[in-house]
Amino acid sequence: MRQLAGIQLPDMTGAMSVVPVGPAWRRVLLGALKGFGMSLMVQMMHPLGPVIPLIGPFVTGYVAAGRARATPFEGFCIGMGIGGCYVLLGCVLLAGGLAVCARLEPSPTVNVLLLVLIASVPIGYGTLLGSIGGTLAGRAEQRNGAK
Repeated sequence: MRQLAGIQLPDMTGAMSVVPVGPAWRRVLLGALKGFGMSLMVQMMHPLGPVIPLIGPFVTGYVAAGRARATPFEGFCIGMGIGGCYVLLGCVLLAGGLAVCARLEPSPTVNVLLLVLIASVPIGYGTLLGSIGGTLAGRAEQRNGAK
């Protein structure tokens, strides 16, 4: 197994070690980004549409923390990181929407507080479920490691 800057690269057979490498903050950051990507992909491309956002953040938080072999606290942080990524995405979309509204000639009145309140409900829900899923995955990993 070759290493490049602390990251394990696959050998000629393509097998890669699943043992996490590096400090805990790196596992948490990578787990949060992977969980956000999985969550976004599942919610945007799944044919069941409205059913998946109800359980999607929980499942992706669980999978991301389980694959990172996180402790319960790291799993919680992974779920919070997934929610943080959603907050950043929401801020970018809100800023873009406000910029478009500002360029329109008959300037529409936009209640920004109402937009923020409406957007915070699914973001908070996803953050909560992602954190719960990550914490449960960390707890399961801790139990499996003790055996």
